Amino acid sequence: MSAKSTADPADNAETDFPWDASITGADDDGEGVRNTPEVEGSESQLPPYIDQDVEAADDDAPPVWFGRRWREITDTTEKQEAWKHLRQWVDWLKAEYKIVDGEIPNCWYLHTDITAELYAGQCAEYKVWEEGAPGLSPLTTWHPHLVAMRGRIKGLADICNRNKKHTPDEASNGKEPFTLTHDEDQWHHHINSLVEVQLVPVPQGTTGFRFAVETEADGTLFSEPVAVSGLPRESTSEISPIQKIQTGQAGEVELRVAVMGEIPKTTWWESQLPGSDTWSEMATTKIRYKRPSSGLLDRNQDS
Repeated sequence: MSAKSTADPADNAETDFPWDASITGADDDGEGVRNTPEVEGSESQLPPYIDQDVEAADDDAPPVWFGRRWREITDTTEKQEAWKHLRQWVDWLKAEYKIVDGEIPNCWYLHTDITAELYAGQCAEYKVWEEGAPGLSPLTTWHPHLVAMRGRIKGLADICNRNKKHTPDEASNGKEPFTLTHDEDQWHHHINSLVEVQLVPVPQGTTGFRFAVETEADGTLFSEPVAVSGLPRESTSEISPIQKIQTGQAGEVELRVAVMGEIPKTTWWESQLPGSDTWSEMATTKIRYKRPSSGLLDRNQDS
């Protein structure tokens, strides 16, 4: 009877998994210590995530230009490939979702705005399926956006759809369609503008303000003056009529009053007895107000 082998599997130096073979010892807790093998050309010294032979044989990988902005596909060969790729996708889209020419016209490639919509849709449709696993993205992302995209394209192609043929964009105001007509002087002033907000003191007797600026090109310039009318003035405090809110416990009444115009320094209530012309200060009602450095109102009531 042969003896049962008691060899430690860790003694087996040969393995098909380099990350397992990298466990060469044990730490103080008895756990395996991982020695990451060096991978040439890798800064992180980790084994490649995908075997290079498998990656090279991946025929489903998207073209190198796919996912760039359409305007950034400038190489002549890549642009031709991109147009063919998009044409195949649009043909599939119209057949798959039964989209008639009244929605996406056959001259779609002659319209830059419709081409941009369709290329964005192509990228989006690829993205939701690229993981190759069941998920919610096709239902909750791709299909709702497809409905919205179809509606936008139908509006963009309205003239061609009504004429049942490609209709070039018409010129307007004697210019080519969509020619930029910016007011360059206005644009220059806008992008070089400076907005200043400043708390300006008001000297006694001031009647107005104007703003001065010195520039290298124009020297010193002055704004149109503005009058001082409407500036804050020193307010006169007023006291509202007293309101009786409710009667409290025996010997108490709840009263309401408002001080308007300026926050007071001190407030208190006074009382008068029947048949007397004298008012007596009620010391327990005195409240002192002050504004600390924080700017918040501090309310201290005398005890």
